Amino acid sequence: MSRDTRGSIGIKGAAEAKVSGLLKKFTYDRLFQIKRDYNNLQDTLENISRFGINNSDLYFLLNSEDIPEEIKDVAGHPSIEAAAKIKTEQDAGSFQLIKTKARPAPESKESSPAPRPIKKFRVDEIRKSIFGTQLPPLNNTTPVNFPPSLPPINDDNILKVIFTHSSAANDPSFDVYESNERLEFLGDSVLNHIISVLIFAKFPQYNEGDLTLLRSDIVCNKNLTNWSTLYGFDKQLVSNFNSQQLEQNHKKLYANVFEAYVGGLYQDSRGDINAILPWLSLLCEPIIAKAENTSSYKPLDQPEGSYPSQSEPKPNYHTANDENSKSSKQELYVLLNPIFVPQYEVVKKENGDHNPLFTVACLVNGELLGVSESRSIKLGGQMAAYDALNNNKAKVEKYKDLRVEVKEKGKPVPPKITTPVEEQIIAHRSRFGL
Repeated sequence: MSRDTRGSIGIKGAAEAKVSGLLKKFTYDRLFQIKRDYNNLQDTLENISRFGINNSDLYFLLNSEDIPEEIKDVAGHPSIEAAAKIKTEQDAGSFQLIKTKARPAPESKESSPAPRPIKKFRVDEIRKSIFGTQLPPLNNTTPVNFPPSLPPINDDNILKVIFTHSSAANDPSFDVYESNERLEFLGDSVLNHIISVLIFAKFPQYNEGDLTLLRSDIVCNKNLTNWSTLYGFDKQLVSNFNSQQLEQNHKKLYANVFEAYVGGLYQDSRGDINAILPWLSLLCEPIIAKAENTSSYKPLDQPEGSYPSQSEPKPNYHTANDENSKSSKQELYVLLNPIFVPQYEVVKKENGDHNPLFTVACLVNGELLGVSESRSIKLGGQMAAYDALNNNKAKVEKYKDLRVEVKEKGKPVPPKITTPVEEQIIAHRSRFGL
């Protein structure tokens, strides 16, 4: 074996050992944690830039006789001193926040096409569009001043993030580097919290199950999408989707933008719920009014938040393709817990990973109550619960009665059904003609 060959083998072996060592050290979870830590670092540095104290102001705080001692105690902490140094350097322009950019695509060895022009994000146009004029009411059945005026967001950076979809944040042809996903996460929590506070005070006669179902109706995607389009959010969303993709995904996309706006309001107001609550209260008022003066909650005839004219027929609440079928799982859970908690089982998966079709069964005590086929497991569970509530009411009522007997009268839980799920599905479909 020649020296060159031995050297080549040695280099290859060293490279393989290096790869093996890196894979052991930097697992998927560890790399994901690094990514999350970096995002947290970015948020921290941006907060210091926006709200931090510089060296000059800190010196004044620590040396002024008019400053309370408890303030001086906090201001004298080493972490405050370090943050003040960062803030001072940021103000002087010598400390630059690092922005994450999408990794550029590798250049082709062949002639590369001319680069696409950078699409500028115009915050001033967004402000003019969504804050410029009071929107008209939907029709003559809505309140005169509906929708309520949109609370403004003062921070341009927050406003920019709200209307940036992840497809644009990852595209180097856009001049944006952060998507609205984190604000959407925050807004979802804030929205649920505020709606919970509103309906808790408004409906003292409702139990927790009624309140849960009402809140689910209010914050469903159709409502959020409707509100989003009312304020023109749909026209401001920056994404890399074509018109067909937007049409297919618009409900979820625009609902997400609304949640991101709520999250942006919370961040811009530095966590002041009172900056958001009055607006959401007015926005939800027409929906909440439909549930007033009832002793227990019944699903709304028109849960999407739209306001049809009196001549239009009201749709049936339970429709298989209705967005609100997602509340069926919660509804079934409320009816049967804690004795008979519904279980959802994926019975079959077809078509491989590219375009999967899942058969999902809803089981209570081993007995099939509902079944569905869906492209996603989550939706399949929702539709299986819907099937149970609408096509198998007798069994649902049976377990409701058993729940009372077990919980209040001490009756033992009946033995679990052991018939294979596949056989139960065949009998179920035959019985209901599905």
